[in-house]
Amino acid sequence: MNPQKLRGNLPLTRIRNSGLLLFTFLLSVLLVVSGCSESTSIPRQGSGVLSGPPFQLPSSQQWTVSEEAGVALPSLAQVTLPNSLENNAVIDGVPVGLTEEGYPFLGDPTAPLALVEYSDYLCPFCALHQERTASILRNEYVATGKVVMVFRDLPLVALHPAAPQAHIAAGCVAQQDAALFWPMHDRLFAAQGQWNSAADPAEALAQLAVDIGADRNAYDACIASGVMARRIEERIANGEELGFNSTPTFHLLVNETGRGLTISGAQPETLFSDAIEALLSGRDVQDLSEVVADGAATPDVDLEAAAIVTLQESEEQYQGLPAGFTAEGYPYLGNPDAPISLVEFSDYLCPFCGRHFSQTWPDLLEQYGEEGKVNFVFRDMPLSALHPTAHYGHEAALCVGEQSAAQYWQMHDQLFTRQAEWSSLPDPTPFLRGIVEEIGASLDAYDRCMAEGGAAEIVAERVAQGNALGFNGTPSFHLIDHKKEVTYDLVGAQTFDYFATRFDAVAAGEALPEDEVEEAELPFWASPEGLAPDPERDGYTIAGDPYKGNPEAEVVVVEFADFQCEPCQQHALEVQPALDAALVDSGEIMWVFKSLPLKEHAQALDAAVAAECAGDQGRFWPMHDLLFEQLETWSDEAYSADFIPLVESLGMDVESFTLCMNGRDALEAVVYDMYDAQGTAQRTPTFAVLKDGKGSVLNGSQPAENFVKILRTFIDGEGLAE
Repeated sequence: MNPQKLRGNLPLTRIRNSGLLLFTFLLSVLLVVSGCSESTSIPRQGSGVLSGPPFQLPSSQQWTVSEEAGVALPSLAQVTLPNSLENNAVIDGVPVGLTEEGYPFLGDPTAPLALVEYSDYLCPFCALHQERTASILRNEYVATGKVVMVFRDLPLVALHPAAPQAHIAAGCVAQQDAALFWPMHDRLFAAQGQWNSAADPAEALAQLAVDIGADRNAYDACIASGVMARRIEERIANGEELGFNSTPTFHLLVNETGRGLTISGAQPETLFSDAIEALLSGRDVQDLSEVVADGAATPDVDLEAAAIVTLQESEEQYQGLPAGFTAEGYPYLGNPDAPISLVEFSDYLCPFCGRHFSQTWPDLLEQYGEEGKVNFVFRDMPLSALHPTAHYGHEAALCVGEQSAAQYWQMHDQLFTRQAEWSSLPDPTPFLRGIVEEIGASLDAYDRCMAEGGAAEIVAERVAQGNALGFNGTPSFHLIDHKKEVTYDLVGAQTFDYFATRFDAVAAGEALPEDEVEEAELPFWASPEGLAPDPERDGYTIAGDPYKGNPEAEVVVVEFADFQCEPCQQHALEVQPALDAALVDSGEIMWVFKSLPLKEHAQALDAAVAAECAGDQGRFWPMHDLLFEQLETWSDEAYSADFIPLVESLGMDVESFTLCMNGRDALEAVVYDMYDAQGTAQRTPTFAVLKDGKGSVLNGSQPAENFVKILRTFIDGEGLAE
């Protein structure tokens, strides 16, 4: 799989910088609100992370309250905890057990607060929560008897088809002994990438169960009975009926009253601890919801201080340029007395930041850095919602920087240069440690720094500063004119000329040129560079999209389609063959396909992923055709679509296909297609027609004869609007 699709948005004839537009959208739709989501609705920006009013249903709802219950909730959300510590198993001195409904709990069941988590073992944001937040909450609040944690299954099947297997496995382990559940729970998240990509995930899960002490015979019997599978299906349905379509989602509840708050996403530990402390102190839930919604999502940041960059002398050099740290601790490169600073807010796993690093920054260093005219400052801004593991790279670079500024910049360059190597690793820490060793930094000092956690706190603080300064996409920049003490905001992976004209204007004391909106470049996937054939992947563009026809054709048609959409099926089966015969096969048109699975089509996302996985075996177009031909067969109301018969009929390797379907790369490729559709396609099918750097959008298909005539007008140069 080649998931590194460089993307952008496409209002076709009027296009602004793709980097900012794309990442602004990424932060507000689909999978990117600090959690995995099956919803394509767009959340409100700046509305806080506590969703809605305190969690309490109207009195007209049916309530179920046991006399022994610690928590009173509406029936579907019922969590009935024991009212004493008797007969509970213990892990490291902490009680564990099952609620009356069968949900595992960790902590004193009579604790004043309960934190109920709805989670998915294959959701990367859930894993991030376990790694960075849950462990702290366990030590601070669960181990001290203040909070009891309850786990509820909510695998998002459309996003993670293999996730239910893990939930079933954990349920079968808990059925043997509640004390075994939490070790299994922790292993499932820690080894998320390993068991999911195993040749036989079911066997890998069984081995995890045995490794933590479960009885294999009892485990196999539980799996074979199907009872736990049906129970997980019921829990998925319950979560959906409660309105949850993303993970992780939490109820933080006061056990005495059953009232509390709903917290969505893998939020910082400080948000949870602030809410917990407020509830423990007796704060009213309604009052707390208002306070936290207004301020807890973003720590208090001194805006004036956040924008300050104080350069200071350094004796170190990197690639012939002074290298050091500002008084605030930001790494810089170049003359500290330069009249201009370019401060970059960046993410080591952001493809647009990678493009800036490889295509623009070298020329800026040569033309302006070596002349002492500009210095370059780097500020950490990993977008955890988009790149859950990016923070590791930023923390690693800071820990290397403690040893040497020059080694910091070596690490910086390696992180961007080798972005593709570590971007898909579920746990990149061993890989990053290898880079540290390669550049000659002390591993002992690096390990101590990483273990202490100070770098993680610094990165989190810098992300908060970037957000407070109004940046929600990367790369973003502050261009600082030190003579006039003026700071300009620049956004996106711009060209060398874009920066050069602004540097020259500041140096001359002139106003910065206005951004040109009308003549800006096409996004990468629609540009000549992005549409060029990938020499390492036959039948795909450099941007990562499958194509057919002549890649040298003057006219390119980019089709956005949904494999479960009937008009798309009609186009594929009745119109496309005529277009291929008349225009594509003759070399007059290059035809590119991008998936746009719509929310109303339950199996469309799975089908798009299946097509991507077929592409890994060089069979994208045959799978494309077969999916449309057999639409009625695979798109019934079943729990999930079964594509194996199609795979077998095409002579593909079933094992490789299954591994791909259970992995993340193909899904991410489809999600990037969905991002690209914003501003271009809202329904399917939609066709973007490109020629000479311009484009037009055709909504919906046409009868074959009409469509051929329409495309002929583009070939003849008559169809493109100025």
